[in-house]
Amino acid sequence: MSVSMATHDTKRQDDVTRPLGEAGSPSVAVALAVEELSDTDPCDLEWSLYDYLDPDALDSLVDRGERCGLEIEFSVGNYDVRLVAGERLSVSERTADG
Repeated sequence: MSVSMATHDTKRQDDVTRPLGEAGSPSVAVALAVEELSDTDPCDLEWSLYDYLDPDALDSLVDRGERCGLEIEFSVGNYDVRLVAGERLSVSERTADG
């Protein structure tokens, strides 16, 4: 997992972007966004979020990072995830060329 303060404003057609907090916790928001992109129930995926990171630690880090606009980027399965603490979540399917 990398933590970045960079600004990325590109949005591909296969992105899911929504306000953070809409789904309750950041980890649940990631699971729901992957479900939307993959058209697959998270329980039916070959991997879980726990295979990549501790969801409770992610939730805690995002909660604490709200004051400073912390940005967190990581990959799970075939998806790239970007969280801007207190603001938004973006998930995109990784392409073969990227």
